[in-house]
Amino acid sequence: MREYIYQNSVGYRESDGLQIKIHLSQILEDKIKELSGEDGGKIADINFAYYNSWLLDSLRTRGDHIKFQEWDKLNEINRYITEEMHREDNMEKLCTPKCAFVSIESETAYNTLSECEHEG
Repeated sequence: MREYIYQNSVGYRESDGLQIKIHLSQILEDKIKELSGEDGGKIADINFAYYNSWLLDSLRTRGDHIKFQEWDKLNEINRYITEEMHREDNMEKLCTPKCAFVSIESETAYNTLSECEHEG
């Protein structure tokens, strides 16, 4: 999908996340229009979740070490975070969404989308 978005200049010069957000909004709004036959479905917002729970947990732990002035442990967790982020496969996982939470402006559009079959 990322290559398709880049090739078709969706959100040109925007961040990867915003480009994907714009692209998914267009797809969903087009699907609502196709299914309902009218132009009544707008996507209010799309938020993504990432494979970053380990990073969030590490940052909480890091905050605790700062709060309790445990500087040796702080340095240790900083090293761990840096090493994990620079591992070959982790940066790609951190930047690639694993799911999207979509907010739709109208209940009618929501019902239209929720009744359609999953097409992949």
